[in-house]
Amino acid sequence: MSYLQNTPLQTHTVFLDSRFCEQREPSFNYILETALRAPLGINMLLTVDNVTFPVTYPNVNANNNLLSFLYDDGSGVPVPFTLTFAVGYYSVFDFVNELNRLLSITFGGVPALPMVAIVNKNSCRISISCNSPVSVIAPTTCGDLIGIGRGTDNELLIPLAANLNPAYTIAFPRGFNFGGTPYAFLKMSSVNLNNINSNGEINDCLCRIPINAQQGGLCNYRPSDPVRFVLQRAEINSISLRLEDRDNNPIIPDELQVLLRVDFIVPVDASAFDEGTIDFYYRENGLPTAEEIEDDADDGFIGT
Repeated sequence: MSYLQNTPLQTHTVFLDSRFCEQREPSFNYILETALRAPLGINMLLTVDNVTFPVTYPNVNANNNLLSFLYDDGSGVPVPFTLTFAVGYYSVFDFVNELNRLLSITFGGVPALPMVAIVNKNSCRISISCNSPVSVIAPTTCGDLIGIGRGTDNELLIPLAANLNPAYTIAFPRGFNFGGTPYAFLKMSSVNLNNINSNGEINDCLCRIPINAQQGGLCNYRPSDPVRFVLQRAEINSISLRLEDRDNNPIIPDELQVLLRVDFIVPVDASAFDEGTIDFYYRENGLPTAEEIEDDADDGFIGT
C-alpha cells in the first residue's frame, strides 16, 4: 500500500506534559479537549519528535531488590536466606555497604550470616567470603545489578563454594552494573502499532530511548530519523503513554514531556494517478475538499 502525504489537512503538533495528565501510574494518561480526527478514507500518521524526562527514578526497585543465599550453618543442612534491599538509587559501594549491613544483623530469629562482600574496582566484580560453604540461589532478582544473572526458584545461580576453597569465597561471574537501564521504551496504548520485540511478540512501542544522562540529569531524545506510524483509528480523544525498561517494568520519572506530530495521509493505489494530479484522485474517490475540511473544523475537531 502506498500513501499520499500532501493532503489539504493541516499537520498538528501535540505537546504532552505529565504535570497536566489525568493519571501518572502506571501510565501517563491525557484527555484531549479537542479530538484528533481523520475524515473517511484518510489515515493519521503519528511521529515522535521529542521526549524528555529527568533520570530521577531508582536503580533498585521492587523488581530487582532480592538477594537469596544458601549456606551451611554447621548443621550439614544448607539453610536458605533472602535479603531485601530498600528501594532507592545505589552506587556499587552503597549497595555492598548495605549488603554487609544486612549480613551482619539478625532477621526474624535467623542468626546473622557470617559473610562479607567486597568490590574489586579493577575487575568490576563483587565477591563474597564466608566461613562456611555458601551459594546464591533464586529468588534473586538483583542479578543484573551484581553480575550473576537470573534463575528460577531453587536454582543454584552460584554453586556452593567447595571445601577445597578454605575461604569459601564466591566471585560473581560478570561485572556489576548500577548504571540503571541503558534505554527506555515509550509505549502508547490502544493504537495497534504492531511492532515486534526481541521475543517476536507484538507490542505497542513508539520508540526506544537511549538513557543519555547520569542520575539527576535530563534525558533528551530527539530522533534524527523518526519512525512514522500509520494509525487505523479514525479518532483519538485520549492518549495513554508509559515508559518501561527492557524487562517491561514501569519507569516513573518525576516529569515526562513528549512532543508528537500528527500528519494526515491517503492510502492509494499507484494506478489511481493516471491523470497525474492529487485533485483528480480526490474527486474520483469522494474525499473531502479543502472547503469541506474547513467547515468540519468549525465543529471542534482537529484534523477535519
